[in-house]
Amino acid sequence: MGLSFESPLFSPLNAGIQKAFLDNSTTMGASPIHNILVHNDSVPSSFDLQIQRTEDLNKTVVGTLIVGSHLEGYENITNQPKLPRVFDGRWTIPLDSMAVNGGIFEFNQSRVQGVDSGRIAVVLDSGFTLPPIPPPAVDFIYSSIPGAVRDVGLDNGQWVVPCNGTTNLTFTFAYVTRIICAICILRYLLLSGIDYPIHYLDLAFVNITTLIINGQETDVTYCYNTYQYLELDPDGFEGFDAVLGDAFLRNVYA
Repeated sequence: MGLSFESPLFSPLNAGIQKAFLDNSTTMGASPIHNILVHNDSVPSSFDLQIQRTEDLNKTVVGTLIVGSHLEGYENITNQPKLPRVFDGRWTIPLDSMAVNGGIFEFNQSRVQGVDSGRIAVVLDSGFTLPPIPPPAVDFIYSSIPGAVRDVGLDNGQWVVPCNGTTNLTFTFAYVTRIICAICILRYLLLSGIDYPIHYLDLAFVNITTLIINGQETDVTYCYNTYQYLELDPDGFEGFDAVLGDAFLRNVYA
């Protein structure tokens, strides 16, 4: 279920759907959220997403998607400072910093025009269970967990992590306002920054594999990194430097 903006970015997809259904209306092929709001003018133009977690792998948890209103206890969200969107068609916002055990990771210059040095553009995407981020950032996170080992036999940056191991991972988003004046030296005035610590259950993913131990096939439980290497072809995508998927979104109310 697409939750994206309507954008020229998706015009070819919309055109293909319109052609297939012989319907050239503006709502055919548009995103569900867009169509819900178009057909309900009285509904406030917002939607809220809360993704939950469980400590029991045998249980099913319930997430929440609300259009035009808010969960009880979260009504004040509309009064919070708003992060700017830095790319058309995606929920892309600037990430101020990432810290592990208090140490700040230094990102390379963002590929997205207009994002300041030291920041990167991250897209909030519920379609990614395992968030892809720059490979050096992945290594920065998991090398800090005692006993974690990178599987050098794999090119995709797989880390085998002790299932009871953890680290302190925090993402910081700073809210800024642009200063417009003829003699200003500083381009931005920092208003405030909010740290979002990541729950330890969102750092590793549990899996089961079969190994030959003492000549016998044995099922073994192991854990691996939820934050994965970003391996998208730079020429095949645009508008973000990293994706903060469900392993991040479970820690916020958006």
